[in-house]
Amino acid sequence: IWKLYVLPDWQGHGVGGMLLRAVLARIGDQPIYMSFADGNRSAGDFARAYGFVEDHREEQTDMPDLVWMRRDPAIGSVVLRGRPR
Repeated sequence: IWKLYVLPDWQGHGVGGMLLRAVLARIGDQPIYMSFADGNRSAGDFARAYGFVEDHREEQTDMPDLVWMRRDPAIGSVVLRGRPR
């Protein structure tokens, strides 16, 4: 997921969760990744609340690192893992 934002006046009203649930329903049983700038605590809390775990960090020049989060849905007894393509 790249650039999932909710306007500040609408944050905390469930809009982001509705958007993310729609994405998850659409993609089915596939791993999904999202990233945000290190230090964006709200984005990290949001991702963890939906089952995302930190996958890796990407160093940025003159900017905070990108934190990549991953959500691995189970497909049968196999869990897919990997890096974003």
